[in-house]
Amino acid sequence: MASISRVRVKHARAGLANNAQRYIAEGDGRPYVLLSFFFIILSLLLLPIIQFQIPPLYDYPNHLARLDIISRLSQDEFLARYYYLNWQVIPNIASDVIVPPFAELVGLYLAGKIFIITSIILIFTGVHAVYFAVYRHSSVMPLIGALIMYNNVMAHGLINYTFGIGVMLWGIAFWLGLREKSSLLRAAVSVVFVIATFFSHLAAFGLYALGLLAIELHKGFEKREHIGRATLVDVAVLGVPLLIVPLLMAVSPTGQHLAAVSWVSSGCTSTSLTCYFLVKLKGIQWVFEAYSRTSDLISLALILLGAFWMWRRHWLRAHPMAAWLAGAALVVYFALPTEAFGSSLTDVRLPVGMALLMIGFFDIKFPNRKAQNLFMCALCGILIFRIATILDVWRIYNMEWSEIRSSFQHIDRGSKILVARSGALAEVATVESVPCLAVVERSSLGSLVFAVHGQQILRLRSLYVDDIIGYSDAPVSVDDLISMKIESSNGKPYLENWREFYDYVYILHGVNHPPGNIPDNLQLLDSGRRYQLYRILR
Repeated sequence: MASISRVRVKHARAGLANNAQRYIAEGDGRPYVLLSFFFIILSLLLLPIIQFQIPPLYDYPNHLARLDIISRLSQDEFLARYYYLNWQVIPNIASDVIVPPFAELVGLYLAGKIFIITSIILIFTGVHAVYFAVYRHSSVMPLIGALIMYNNVMAHGLINYTFGIGVMLWGIAFWLGLREKSSLLRAAVSVVFVIATFFSHLAAFGLYALGLLAIELHKGFEKREHIGRATLVDVAVLGVPLLIVPLLMAVSPTGQHLAAVSWVSSGCTSTSLTCYFLVKLKGIQWVFEAYSRTSDLISLALILLGAFWMWRRHWLRAHPMAAWLAGAALVVYFALPTEAFGSSLTDVRLPVGMALLMIGFFDIKFPNRKAQNLFMCALCGILIFRIATILDVWRIYNMEWSEIRSSFQHIDRGSKILVARSGALAEVATVESVPCLAVVERSSLGSLVFAVHGQQILRLRSLYVDDIIGYSDAPVSVDDLISMKIESSNGKPYLENWREFYDYVYILHGVNHPPGNIPDNLQLLDSGRRYQLYRILR
């Protein structure tokens, strides 16, 4: 009897061990540990945004200027003199709708940070939501999304598209979660997310539609021998909500830019085919590239090495839908133009959103808790390394941005400011939008503020359009200012009378490389590592 009892105890222990291992394989057996790591990693992601009053994202000051005008236009006589609002059906207006009401309550800079923080939370939780909808249990796998949260889309300050990625992820999670529910409910929810992604950013809607199409193709392939009424219902539930966007585009001024399509970047000087593949390669680099090439390569090497190691040991697996997503994404990515609807880098944005979505379709099966703990520690270590690099780079950017902001004290309220550059655009990319903050702090008219018909609701009054719009949303070169041989898109000379029209000129340049040639009749007011501020003498 004693021997039988020992055998039963041995089998019971083996059964418990197998159950525990299966529980770990199918989900974290210690949800409180997973929850703790979730909040630790989320806190690390938010740290750089919280640290700085104005996060140094390249286009972010330009967006802040537009959002400030929207929120203060009716109370500021100078802004009302230059700008007006034209509310139309335009994609890419998430921040225009959300931030200004908050700015009136908590101030513009805090409202802008809240919008970015919300975007990060939407993306981070959205990856988890997609994973849970696919596998129906929690796991540490979606935490990997934190490693590519700070990418070149974020670094360039594409805040509406970043917000749209989070909305897209939650939309696909709901679609997966409601897959076996009422068709009417699924269609109604899809309508909500179609509209939300469209007004967040047109590219975010494209990702949403692409994700749904790949999922339904996979489902249709699984039951290809049972095509019937249910299949037709699925097609209707998928397609009818998506038809809302062509209807919206038909009444949107954005559709006027439809003919402005190019598969070759306008700034490329190589052959067309070389330019095409260089742009496609740039999009893949944007997924992991942010601020430091060395840091990015080290982090990427560690991640790829760890992924290969886990794949060889059959810890890492992909859901069959992942292959359909990857295939659809590759076809669309290589077919997309790089310039469309009056916007550049149309295709380059796609890989970042697709990479975050794809994470939700991968799973990890750990053989034991020790391996799982090792994975989480390695994940935190790589993330801390990346965040530390970002904080160091942002500290330098913040110093340069603060210098330019300090020069605003020399600018009269309600003045008109021209932004020029000395050297290549790449040399001033990190500070090119900072003078736009003079709109916020001095109620100025800025030459670079985003106010393009069909792309923003913010418009310039007709008296100023010919002097601002039609050349570029980037700083004009100093050489062009001297020669004054620039033509706008409407054929009129652009900046021909810049000395009479503008009051001040910012000349941006590389670090400690001030410009050699300076136009005549300018009085130097202030200078720093990356700029010189001049008053234009009449």
